[in-house]
Amino acid sequence: MSMETGVHYPLHLDALPKGWRAGYVGDFAKEIEPGFASGEHNQTGEGVAHLRPMNVDRDGKIDLSVTKFVSGSKDDRRLAVGDVLFNNTNSPDLVGKTAAVSVAGDFAFSNHMTRIRFADDVLPKFGALQLHFLWMRGYFKYNCVKHVNQASVSSRTLARGVPFVWGPPATQERIVAEIERQFSRLDEAVANLKRVKANAMHFGRATVEVLTSPGSFSTNVMGTVTDVAVSLDNMREPVNKTERAKRVGTIPYLGANGQTGWIDEARFDEELVLVVEDETFVGRKQPFSYYFSGKCWVNNHTHVLRARRDLVLPKYLNLALSYYPFIPLTTGSTGRRKLTKATLMSAPIRVPDLMTQQNIVAEVDRRLSIVREVEAEVDANLKRAQALRQAVLARAFAA
Repeated sequence: MSMETGVHYPLHLDALPKGWRAGYVGDFAKEIEPGFASGEHNQTGEGVAHLRPMNVDRDGKIDLSVTKFVSGSKDDRRLAVGDVLFNNTNSPDLVGKTAAVSVAGDFAFSNHMTRIRFADDVLPKFGALQLHFLWMRGYFKYNCVKHVNQASVSSRTLARGVPFVWGPPATQERIVAEIERQFSRLDEAVANLKRVKANAMHFGRATVEVLTSPGSFSTNVMGTVTDVAVSLDNMREPVNKTERAKRVGTIPYLGANGQTGWIDEARFDEELVLVVEDETFVGRKQPFSYYFSGKCWVNNHTHVLRARRDLVLPKYLNLALSYYPFIPLTTGSTGRRKLTKATLMSAPIRVPDLMTQQNIVAEVDRRLSIVREVEAEVDANLKRAQALRQAVLARAFAA
């Protein structure tokens, strides 16, 4: 693909097309200003939308679906259409994400974001795309201040240390128009891929729910979870990240959503079914449980069950609990709720005989293997789309 303008200019070379200028971001900006910190956020829509690093996505767009709100005014830290948001503090892989504000709204922005107001002869999207291209190429990852888990780019560094090239406004418009044309094609392809992945996930869930539904088999055991499993919650123990860093090992450290790290000692060495205890239940897309076999250590955010092997197979028990209607049984706030041990163990359950369980597990494995293949192919194509997006920017902003 080549840009329709025919203008390909290098960021780091002195030889620019006639009429172009090279410098630093501050040479072409009227204002470079970080936002303000806020300790109190809400998701009720009260106050002012407070844009944070997660509001700039990997494609260089403003994402308002994850917006939180603040009650503070800070009128001088409001955003307007044409402002450019730069993520100044984040993990090294994410610092530097950039997007132009293209919709009107009452927006403030956090101190982890920097507002750039370019000079009148710089098209905001042209500036945002150029900086986002640097992020995609890893420029900020290797040219920023590193902390333990975060990296940062100060307003001074952004102004005086980040390269920027300027071209005639009419050329900027043509470049942005061509980039957006190419991106719109990629956006459509990505949306289709995500629909395929969502449908695959729905198929996987439906498979588990249908095959483990009591209406699909003759019941062998009808009772509660206590009748078919033993709780091993008393063997759990949380170990924070700092302490685990002192106990480096090869044993998986498990939480509500699977493995979260490693540790030097095992508390379990058997087949287990782990059920979410303290997590986001409402709107959760992941299963409520998962199966694990072997040596591990489990924290206190997931219940630990040992199947009564004479009545239920561990893998079947996991399937039966994966999408169990736990939400009405939980307590706590809408966002983060709790499933108590007593409630879990008293939850009604019906299981078929062991041979039927074995057949169901095998059939679920067969169907889910197809789902996994589809998801893997979709993920590979999503990565290709991201690479193509970078290639489009490279055609515009690199030699």
